[in-house]
Amino acid sequence: MKTKLNLIRLALLGAMLLSALPSRAATTVTKIAAGYEHSLFIKSDGSLWVMGYDGDGELGVCLFIDYFIPFRIVAGAVVPVITGINLSGTNLVINGSNGVSGGTYFTRMNTNLANPLSQWPPIATNVLGANGNFTITVTNTVNKNMPQRFYLLQLQ
Repeated sequence: MKTKLNLIRLALLGAMLLSALPSRAATTVTKIAAGYEHSLFIKSDGSLWVMGYDGDGELGVCLFIDYFIPFRIVAGAVVPVITGINLSGTNLVINGSNGVSGGTYFTRMNTNLANPLSQWPPIATNVLGANGNFTITVTNTVNKNMPQRFYLLQLQ
């Protein structure tokens, strides 16, 4: 019973957050579906919004991280996937696929994961390959005297 009550609370919280989001046209949440640890919402404009646990791809974006604020799912959106992370000497090499051919992307770095995106400086700009693949090589990243660093791939 407690689990069902928590699901209802999570779904209602998501609906309230969506209603509070600024938008160009007034829309309301018209349908709610709740899973064990995730919720889906359809707004009056037909848009689909999701939030919650995505550890097994429940939200349909297959990034396998949790989202605590609702975000919109865009049909047909291409989401690049990291296919490998390796160390080559002191260099960090990140490989990926499923990007848009010829699309521009930025690699951003920060030592504080909680900082907003505006505080993550770009350390590289590159173009996705003809088949949407990419390789990012961060040089001299392995250094015990440097603080822990986090990397972010941002599409333009």
